[in-house]
Amino acid sequence: SGQARYARLLRGWLAAARPGDLLMCHPGDRAGDALAAARQAEFAVLAAPALDDWLAQARVRLLPMRRLLAA
Repeated sequence: SGQARYARLLRGWLAAARPGDLLMCHPGDRAGDALAAARQAEFAVLAAPALDDWLAQARVRLLPMRRLLAA
């Protein structure tokens, strides 16, 4: 499924992350969007409780873009 594929990719990206890396995504669930299925899969994975564990295991923390730009 798209969710399983995105979860595998995300875990790989998190494991390979280095200080200063930036991962951007545009999750959502708007019907009619040409990328709707991919965006729905992203949203489901990023909203899943497992994300907190994956972030902790990879020692990655998420910050809003506005905070990064203010630094």
